[in-house]
Amino acid sequence: MTYEQALPISRGDAEAALAASEERAAEAMIRVSLNESDREWAEAFCLAGLRDDRCTVRAAAITGLGHLARRYQAASRAVISTLQSLRADPALGGTAEDALDDILSFADEPGIQ
Repeated sequence: MTYEQALPISRGDAEAALAASEERAAEAMIRVSLNESDREWAEAFCLAGLRDDRCTVRAAAITGLGHLARRYQAASRAVISTLQSLRADPALGGTAEDALDDILSFADEPGIQ
């Protein structure tokens, strides 16, 4: 495994990546979550990624929501309720739990902002 820096990505390129390969779409989730300056837009992008049919993209979207909570010390109610609903998912439940832990650890007032 080799570390690769998650470079910034434009909104247009990020949105286009969702229609591209699974790897590009998942990478876009992480790049947005680590670099986008607008938390609300980034949350909406990651939430949209959860509607993707590809499990890797959905997992990256969940991870991205955790990154956003760490970066901004905030998470919306929509993010929290979505992650809570994914806890029972056999493929994504553990990743959702990790993101919820990030929110509880880093968000000033989880679900308020």
